[in-house]
Amino acid sequence: MLLVVDKKPDDKLNFGWEWHSDTTHLEVRSLGSILVAKIVPPSGGYTLFANQYMAYEWLSDGMKQMLEGLRAVHSNGRILRTLAEGATPPHGTEAASAGWSEMWATHPVVRTHPETGRKALLMHTERFEDMTIEESQPLLRFLYERSTRPELACRFQWRVGSIAFWDNRSCQHLALNDYPGHRRLMHRVQVKGTPPVLN
Repeated sequence: MLLVVDKKPDDKLNFGWEWHSDTTHLEVRSLGSILVAKIVPPSGGYTLFANQYMAYEWLSDGMKQMLEGLRAVHSNGRILRTLAEGATPPHGTEAASAGWSEMWATHPVVRTHPETGRKALLMHTERFEDMTIEESQPLLRFLYERSTRPELACRFQWRVGSIAFWDNRSCQHLALNDYPGHRRLMHRVQVKGTPPVLN
């Protein structure tokens, strides 16, 4: 199915405004995404990608042991709340965002890639399984920061006709919203995924 991602010149929010992997609120999330640029702003509008293999590998052995076997609950509440309110919810209001959720799925925090055999972090989650949102926040914020550090990321500069194909099982991405007053039109297709390999 083709998804049209169209940010008009007067729009304040952009699609993909936070670090994330696509469709983690689904039981079987997408394997990857293909994005094609149709209209791009004269400057800005880049997409950042962060390597989640390295995010995991650069953790201490103690942290890796603690995360092994840990599962997290993913939902679409933060997305739905942002769209309804027209602004990104501030930190400290995660419980309120969870109240907007309509879909949930539980995934391993550390996922073994079925083809490479390497382990990667899977962040952008609501809370850890069997923990409250408040209890989960300190560790989640640490992992969010660690998994999106500049040294893990690359910047993709779009031109008309550019195509990006990324693996949602091993990276996060973020669309920069730095082109006010200009249009950015993209077409996206997602590749069907498979259930995660148990660690």
